[in-house]
Amino acid sequence: MEKNKVSIVVPVYNAGKYLKRCLDSLVNQTYSNLEIIIVNDGSTDNSKYICETYQQEDERILLLEQKNQGVSSARNFGLKHVTGDYVLFVDSDDWIEKDTCEQLLKYAVREHASVVTSSPINVSESGEKEEMVRTGKIQHVNVASEFSFLDEKVLGVVWGSLYRQDCVKNLEFETDIFVGEDTIFYAQAVSRCQEIVFVSDGFYNYVNYSASAAHGKIDEKKMTNLKAWEKIADIFKDNQRIRDSAKGAYGRQCAYFIHRMCATGEKENPYYTLCKKGMKNTWKYIMKDPNTKNRLYYRLMYFVPGVYCRLKHS
Repeated sequence: MEKNKVSIVVPVYNAGKYLKRCLDSLVNQTYSNLEIIIVNDGSTDNSKYICETYQQEDERILLLEQKNQGVSSARNFGLKHVTGDYVLFVDSDDWIEKDTCEQLLKYAVREHASVVTSSPINVSESGEKEEMVRTGKIQHVNVASEFSFLDEKVLGVVWGSLYRQDCVKNLEFETDIFVGEDTIFYAQAVSRCQEIVFVSDGFYNYVNYSASAAHGKIDEKKMTNLKAWEKIADIFKDNQRIRDSAKGAYGRQCAYFIHRMCATGEKENPYYTLCKKGMKNTWKYIMKDPNTKNRLYYRLMYFVPGVYCRLKHS
């Protein structure tokens, strides 16, 4: 298995506070045949110095530099230098378990999987880590007949998954999408697969930072997430079932935005009405969500969001 090289792409921008934790988790992997591609996206803190220090100590590290152009551009730059058989994405403020590459590659090779998606390990901003017991449980999903964006295992992010190189070859992250750009990339990769494998075990430590792109006021940049789901529906235009699930995910995102705007007193936000309309237009697709609690949540967000938020956040 060591003959398979794993390329790890790490975009870095002003991540000095967390960067050592991330890079330590990469250079200390139990699987050694790695290519660690770090893209410094014009950092103005000590990130570049930290990256250079690690590069001097580990020949597997390739450090690339570019002017600040955003995470999508940085990932694209890194992808152009990938030479491995498999690709893994890690954000510089997160980290992975020491056997991540070994385990995900094991599943990829053994199960002949083009994409292996693991469960996330959620970590609070204060450092409180979710406890997970490994079971080794896996699930094969035939993309054409079983894959759905309303499946709770489908996180719609690029991290936490190992991709066979041919699944991502010549793919690029869209630089005009600021939230959901990785969801499009994940969807494009999946569209090239016949079957993917989900692993119940957690290997990727995802830190939920309050200042991340997914938080804060609903604005034009965050609303590009809806544009992302429109693009994803178009990617699967030839598979009505998956396309409908993407439309349902669009409506689900509208419900989440409505919740956020109600909880923060943003009902006068011009995007509130747009999200209500988005839910209305995708209602029949949202109601295909297999989770009963989720369907109830959508109804509350559409009909009485204010009441729900007052009870939820009182």
